[in-house]
Amino acid sequence: MDEKYTYRIAVEEDLRFTDEIEKEALPIIDPYYKNNIHIFKGEIDGELIMVYDCCYPVAMGRYSFHPDGTMWLETVRVRPTYQGKHIGTGIYEKYLEAAKENNIKTIRLYTEGFNEKSMGLTKKMGYKIIQKYDYYSMNVADGDRDTLGFELEEDLDKIMKIVEKNPWTDMICINNVFYDVNRENLKWFVKRKMFYSKGDNLLLVGARHNRDSVAYIGYMAGDYKACIDAAIAMNPGKTLSAGISKNNKDLGKYFSDFEKRYDLVVSEKNL
Repeated sequence: MDEKYTYRIAVEEDLRFTDEIEKEALPIIDPYYKNNIHIFKGEIDGELIMVYDCCYPVAMGRYSFHPDGTMWLETVRVRPTYQGKHIGTGIYEKYLEAAKENNIKTIRLYTEGFNEKSMGLTKKMGYKIIQKYDYYSMNVADGDRDTLGFELEEDLDKIMKIVEKNPWTDMICINNVFYDVNRENLKWFVKRKMFYSKGDNLLLVGARHNRDSVAYIGYMAGDYKACIDAAIAMNPGKTLSAGISKNNKDLGKYFSDFEKRYDLVVSEKNL
């Protein structure tokens, strides 16, 4: 880690800089952190790391804790004029320090398959690829919301029994954040009212963040077409997406009306 730069956990006064850092680092996207600050400060445990060159904020990176005790890494943003100066490496080193301080045993992240720079950095820092996913997306037309007969499902024991008998994919993908399929994580989704059922059909759909504009299909059991139709009807005017494991090739045929965008690569580091 270059001692020229200062790495620290963000405080309230730092948050005013996240917007400009993101706009410089990734000008084609809406500011991810600013748009979801209320969720990161209220619902999702973790911290934002800020990097300063003297008094000038040059980079940022967020880590979060999943309910099952794994750490998720996201939002590494470095101003273009400071890229190539090993600042990203420094952020990853801070991630590792935080994991050890919190007795975390597994750290995970994702990169797009085409992002060779990010892929190279994660490999350099000792992260191993554990799975690859196809990313599907659809812009749903505006209209009235309709559940098509699916009702909110809040019985965690019932959900667990269905999931255990009907493995759908390796991990649950919501907002390109990946969760192991276990009781602790599923309870988190139940609490946020993201499970729906209709007869023998079970659907996990919703968003971790950017809830006004996106939704993700995280799990389905039963009639896949009925589940997808319901997910579309529940989310008028939003972008509906799904990350499907490449180990489950047959699932892709159910997303023929979606656009297949790119690969998502999930990597992990075990401590």
